[in-house]
Amino acid sequence: MGVKVKWVQRGRYAGLMIRGKSSMDTNKYVGTHIDRVISLASAVESSGLFGTVMNYDGTGMTAGIAQCIALYPREIRNEDNFAGDDQGPLWKLVEAVHDEHPDVTKELYKALRKTGWSIKDGVIRRTTDGSIVSARILREILSPPNGVVPSHGLEWETTKRWGLMFHKLFSNPKTFDIQIENAKEHIVSGINRKPRALKRKTAQELVYDRLPDNFLEKDEPLDLALACLWSNAVNAPAPAYQVLADVLTERPNLSKESHRDAMAAKILLSLKNTERKNWQKRYKRTRKAAMKIWPKKLFKGPLAVMS
Repeated sequence: MGVKVKWVQRGRYAGLMIRGKSSMDTNKYVGTHIDRVISLASAVESSGLFGTVMNYDGTGMTAGIAQCIALYPREIRNEDNFAGDDQGPLWKLVEAVHDEHPDVTKELYKALRKTGWSIKDGVIRRTTDGSIVSARILREILSPPNGVVPSHGLEWETTKRWGLMFHKLFSNPKTFDIQIENAKEHIVSGINRKPRALKRKTAQELVYDRLPDNFLEKDEPLDLALACLWSNAVNAPAPAYQVLADVLTERPNLSKESHRDAMAAKILLSLKNTERKNWQKRYKRTRKAAMKIWPKKLFKGPLAVMS
């Protein structure tokens, strides 16, 4: 049976959707807090299916178990003629696979070379001079025209070819552990970032370093809340950091269980009541996925924090 490629239109953009078939073994990745974050984010982003690919949101191409994007649409909307910050983390993931299993990336790398591109240091570059390819040009090649792919015709067939190559690559079992590790690195980098909302401090400093033994147990509400927060950060980092910043203004004493539980409830309530429409829908998907990982008492009953 062939791979089903579906055409999807969402807002101003349109493109393809390919669902993966191999499920992530959740039981294998719930032993630590970061494991649970990845399991949750992957369940929400790709339904926990290896090989899920899409590009109907203007990102050129999105693939990997936690759905890494090829480019940042905002860099096209706010053109600054600087390509250095145009590209997303997808290429770093592809390069990581290539370093371990060049046989798996052979088809994609051949297509990139034919286009006049190569991947170096996690970035798409021109083979002629090594210059970084801009987001605008990337999108025009991966999802023409301008991220609004028609449902049929030459541009649709072009997008399908790229999409099927990414699907084949990330459906290969050789890549599964690499995808998981890449997702972990992405989450940890976010925890160690110094965003404006946190006044140039990191979540590691403001939260994790202040927790008892620097460890979160699976049955702690804050373990669930932070996992939900970082899962949302995969979709939109800045609003997630702002949620954390707002909660921290009350200066919780994280050595006290009551303060940790109150902080967890506030994070989850903020995510639930957000004005971001896609996050309101995401909350329901996140809760459904989280109930398969965390104890039922956190969702139903007197100790529930995620209703």
